[in-house]
Formats: sequence, structure tokens, C-alpha cells
Amino acid sequence: MIPLSRGPAAELAPGDVVGLLAACHANVRARLAEAALLARAKSWDERHHASARAVHDYFAVAFPLHVEDEDVRIGPELLEHHGPTIAPLLFELHDEHERAEELRLLLLGDWARWRKEAGPVSRGHHHVLRRFARSTAVHLTREEQVLFPLVDALPEPTRIAIARAMVAARRG
Repeated sequence: MIPLSRGPAAELAPGDVVGLLAACHANVRARLAEAALLARAKSWDERHHASARAVHDYFAVAFPLHVEDEDVRIGPELLEHHGPTIAPLLFELHDEHERAEELRLLLLGDWARWRKEAGPVSRGHHHVLRRFARSTAVHLTREEQVLFPLVDALPEPTRIAIARAMVAARRG
């Protein structure tokens, strides 16, 4: 499932980039909660494997698209509109994306394996998942408080173009 092309995002007004980002953030939080449940599972059945598939597929496909939206489609427009004073913020957010990427890659292998096989869940997986979930939660909140208002301040034609590019990226 790649959420931006279906469900709540389909009901958003044209140019509602913040709505699209908020939908992504809700999906990230939901998949992280699902991943935490998987990591605590003591016995496995088909529901666990289906959950592992959903978590894996989200973090293998949709999550990188979300990061790409922020770094490639939104960041340059923010810099152009708001000027160089926001460059440090954009750099920090990009750096947080890079650190999250390292953790995401460490987790993907387990999630891929669990699509067909049961755990076990290693202590290392628990540790990496906790770090990924904690740092991602802080990052998402920061974006919602600081980045979203900057995005909303972009001119409407710019927001419409960004939203179209975000949806097009998911449709391939």
C-alpha cells in the first residue's frame, strides 16, 4: 500500500501539501506501532506475516518517497520562497533523514524475512527499532511544528505543483 494515492489523500484539496505530509506522518506512526507489535510477538501466524509484509513494503517503498518529497520536491521550493535563512533548518532535517535511512536499512532485512518466516527478534533489532521510532517521532513532530507552517506559506501555484509531483511520484 502506498498511501498518498489512495484513501484520505484522495479527498484533499489541490495544493494541500501539508495534508499530504500529515497523511504520510500518520502512516509512518501507524507502521512504526505495527513494527513494535511485531517485535514483541512471541508466536507467529499468518497475521504476523501479513503485518511484516505491510511494514516492510511501507518502509521499502512509501517511506523513501516521503523523504524524497521533503528533500527534493519541497525543500528547494522553501529555500527559493523563504530565502537562505531557512537553509540551516533544511540541512538539519535532511541530516535527520540520512540518519533515519541508516536505521531503516538495518530493519528492512528482518521485516523482509518475517514476511515468510517467524522471528526470532534479536536484541539488536529491538535496539535499532527503538532508536528509529524515537528519532522518527521527534523528527515528525519537529516538521509538523516548524516545516508545515513554512509549506503553508508557499504560493498556491507552488503548493499545487508540489502536490501534483508528490502524487505523480507514487503512481510511477
